[in-house]
Amino acid sequence: MIESLAQIQKTIELISQNSKTNYWLSNHDLSEVFYVDEEFESIWGYSRQTLYQNPTIWQRAIVQSEIDIIQTVRSQLANCETSININEKYCIRSDSGDDYWVRDTGFAIYDNGKVIGFLRQFKNISHEEAMNNEVKRLIHEASLTKERFLSNIGHIFRTPLSKIIGFADQVFNQTSNPPLQEYSIQIRRACELVLKSFNDVLEASNSHGDNNNEMTSFKWDSITTALKQKYKSTIAKKKLKFKILYDKKSCPVVVSQPYLIRKVLEKLIHNAIKNTPTGAITLSIEYKKSDNHWLISIADTGIGISPKYQVLIFELFESINPSYRDSQTGLGIGLFVVTKYIERLKGTIKVTSEVGTGTTFSMRIPNGVVSKKAVLPQQSKQLDQSASSILLIEDDTITSKILHISLSRLNCDVTCCYNATDGLNALRSRHYDLILTDMGLPDMDGFDLCINLMKAKPLSTRIVVTSAHINEDIKEKLSKIGVSESVEKPLTQNVIKSILQYRVD
Repeated sequence: MIESLAQIQKTIELISQNSKTNYWLSNHDLSEVFYVDEEFESIWGYSRQTLYQNPTIWQRAIVQSEIDIIQTVRSQLANCETSININEKYCIRSDSGDDYWVRDTGFAIYDNGKVIGFLRQFKNISHEEAMNNEVKRLIHEASLTKERFLSNIGHIFRTPLSKIIGFADQVFNQTSNPPLQEYSIQIRRACELVLKSFNDVLEASNSHGDNNNEMTSFKWDSITTALKQKYKSTIAKKKLKFKILYDKKSCPVVVSQPYLIRKVLEKLIHNAIKNTPTGAITLSIEYKKSDNHWLISIADTGIGISPKYQVLIFELFESINPSYRDSQTGLGIGLFVVTKYIERLKGTIKVTSEVGTGTTFSMRIPNGVVSKKAVLPQQSKQLDQSASSILLIEDDTITSKILHISLSRLNCDVTCCYNATDGLNALRSRHYDLILTDMGLPDMDGFDLCINLMKAKPLSTRIVVTSAHINEDIKEKLSKIGVSESVEKPLTQNVIKSILQYRVD
C-alpha cells in the first residue's frame, strides 16, 4: 500500500510543477500525509514539514463550527466500500487571526477494492467567498431598504386616506341631508379607488414573495366565510347573487398557502363584481382525488372579455376591455399579481369568456401533504358585539377619534390610549374583550408591545393589530408571538364590524 502511494506521490509532484492546482495526498484515514503543495503554508500558516511530522495539525486551524465537515469526510472514508467523491467548503483561522475559506475536493484511491489513500485538491476561495458575502449583504440591504420604503410610503398614502374615508363615513351616518350623504359617498368612492390602485402597485412590487412557501392545513370555510363577509355590502348594492359551490363532505383538508389563495380569490371576485352589472357571480371548488389537485373557478354573467384582450389581461398594466373603461377602472395590475401568486402556489390559471355573456377564470392548484402535526381549527363561536369593551391604542389623535366614534356607534365601550405605556397600564387596571392596537407607536416597538400585551391580557381577550403596512413577514412574526389577527388600514365601518363579528377559533 505504501509503495503504491509513494508512486502516486512522485506522479503528483511532477504534475504540480506545471499546474496551478494544489494537491494533497494522504493515506486512507488522513493520519499520514505523503505530499502537499506549497500553497498549504500560505493558507494554514504551518510548514509542510510540520504537516508531514504531525498530519492532523491542519485540523486545529478549522473554525469550530466547521469541524463536523472533516469528521463527516473521515467517516465516509472509513466506511467506504465504493467510490467516493468529496466536495467541501470550510473556514480556517490562522495564527495571525485571519480567516480563510478553503474549497476541499477529492476522491479515494483504491487498490484491489480497498481504500488505500485520498487525493485532494484544495484552493483558497476567500476572495470568492468575500464577494459572495458582499452580494448577499447588498441583496439583504436592498431588501430592507425596499421594505422600509414600502412601509413608509404605505403610511404616507394610507394614513390621510384613512382619515378622509373615516370622516366621510361619519358625515353619511350623522346627517339626513341627501345631498351631503351623496357627497360623502362620492368622496369615499374616490378615496377607495386611489387606495386600491396604490395597494395594487405595492402588491405588484412584492408579488414574487420571499420564497417562504410553508404549507398550512385549513378548511375552505375559513376563506369562503371571509369572502362572503368582505363582499356582502358591495354585492347587495349591485343586487347581484354570490354563489359558493363545493361539497364539504367530499372535500379533504386543504394543504396550501391560505394567504395567497385568499388574495387570488379576492382579486378575481373584485373584478367579477366590477364587470357584472346584473346577474350572479359563482365560486366553484372541486377536489380531484386522482391527482390531488383543486379545481377552482370564478364565473360571472358580466360584460365579458373580447378574444383580443383575453391574451393580454394577465400582462402588467393591461386592463380588461379598455372600451368599457370608466372611473372605476384600475391600473391593470390585479391580474398580473394573480398570475404571480398562482405561480407561487405551483398552479395554473386560464380564462374563457364571451362578450355580453360572461367570464370564467379557472385555476388548478395542487394540494399538499397533510402533516402529522397539522391542527385544524375547532368549531367557533360569534362574539356579542353589543357587549364588547375595547382598548384602543392609537397615537394618531384623528384616527383615534374616528375609530372611537365608529366603535361607539356599535355600542362598544371604548378606552383610548395614545401610547404603549398607557395602553399597558389600562389593560392592567380592568378587563377588555378586545385590544385594537396600532403597530407604529412612539414609545415602544409594535412587536415588543404585542409581547407585553400577550403577557398581561386574560386568555379570553383578543388582540387585533392595525397598520398601514402589513405583509406576510409581519403576519408571521405576530403569529410567533401569539397574535393571529391583523388588519391593514383604513378601518372602515364594514371592517370594524367584521372585526367585532369575528368568529374565534
